[in-house]
Amino acid sequence: MLNILTILVLTIMAVRATAITNEWRLEPGVSTIRRGYANAITFTDGKVYLFGGGGVPGWKVGICGAVEIFDPEAGTVTRGADMLTPREAMTVAIGGDGLIYCMGGRRVKEGYYSVIDTNIIEAYDPITDIWITKNPFPYAPFFVFSAAATWIDGKIYCFGGFTGKPDNRVFVYDPWSDTWQKKPNLMATTRWGAVVGMTSDNKIWVIGGYTDNIGEYDPITDNWIPKTSGPFITCEEEGVIYDDVFYILGGNSGVGSQEVKIFDTKTEQWTIGPPMILARTGCAATVGLNGRIYAMGGNRGGGAIDSWSPHIEASFDFDPNTLNIKSKGKWVTVYIELPVGYDVTSIDLSTVYLMENILAESKPTSVGDYDNDGIPDLMLKFDRTRVQSSVTPGEVVEINILGQLIDGTVFKSISVIRVIDEGNEHTNEEDPSSVE
Repeated sequence: MLNILTILVLTIMAVRATAITNEWRLEPGVSTIRRGYANAITFTDGKVYLFGGGGVPGWKVGICGAVEIFDPEAGTVTRGADMLTPREAMTVAIGGDGLIYCMGGRRVKEGYYSVIDTNIIEAYDPITDIWITKNPFPYAPFFVFSAAATWIDGKIYCFGGFTGKPDNRVFVYDPWSDTWQKKPNLMATTRWGAVVGMTSDNKIWVIGGYTDNIGEYDPITDNWIPKTSGPFITCEEEGVIYDDVFYILGGNSGVGSQEVKIFDTKTEQWTIGPPMILARTGCAATVGLNGRIYAMGGNRGGGAIDSWSPHIEASFDFDPNTLNIKSKGKWVTVYIELPVGYDVTSIDLSTVYLMENILAESKPTSVGDYDNDGIPDLMLKFDRTRVQSSVTPGEVVEINILGQLIDGTVFKSISVIRVIDEGNEHTNEEDPSSVE
């Protein structure tokens, strides 16, 4: 339960938080009503796989073994092969062998109308729709509240959990050898149900789990980097990481919560996002390949699926369309358009980056309609030398842009150009029809 201090802190955060204006939307729901502790993961085919869960009508003690597959592109939900062992509150992760691993959790006790913790490990092949039994976890049955696993170099790292009591150990599973290893370095505190994710620099962040503690773990060196504790104790939330930012959904506030708490690992700052449509506790969540966050099940969530994109999709033209890396021009030019309902004059120029690290020039800039499509665009300039040093010749070269509006809304886009190396020194960057 959230205490008065936590509510006060979150209220202050909500007032100070940078607003993100785009809202959650309701997706086609799944047929299985999962009240809590299911798991969701996005596979390389772009589909979202939902496993198990508790509080499900029609299953013994409500422990579910159903596998449902949500296709965000088609907007459809289909059934996969049921789990070999129906479970809730397990850990789910994709191994380097391309299988989805379902680890531990709680299952129905044989011959009884009750549940017990389990050390069962089973792997699901999304290509063949077949389940494979793996060696059990060798240390103890564990119950992890559907969180606390991520992977690097194909191995799956598990943090804490509940092994008869809250744990502070780190375990690593090797999918190829089907073996476990216990790492020597312990976490600073016990935790279970933590929110875990890997950042772009291959560090693993572990947030909360019935604690306010935050830790950064280096799987290469097995070292922990202490971090400032969070402003609240995470409890039965589910979280995802996208572009090095954590999105922590719902939580244990009696009947569930609509809250979306956002933690940026680069700035180590917390903000508040737009609330989910439904209050959820112990929900399942994942990030689709389309960049949308999906929340499923949980207390009061049932079979409903909410989704939200933490950024808006912009579009931009890159001038010149064919870039000669031997050109001696001063700038390249981009023309940015935003979706309907957003104004290009609200773009914060100090946040706009090309290729992730090339900041837009503060001037010249202008608003017009470069492509004559009736939609205003913002013209910006970027240092040509830096752009040319960031690309290699090719017929199809992706150029990405990222920025924020003055209200904090993130926008991003990708454009495709041709890059050549002809050894000629062109300087006429203002002629869009020229090769530069």
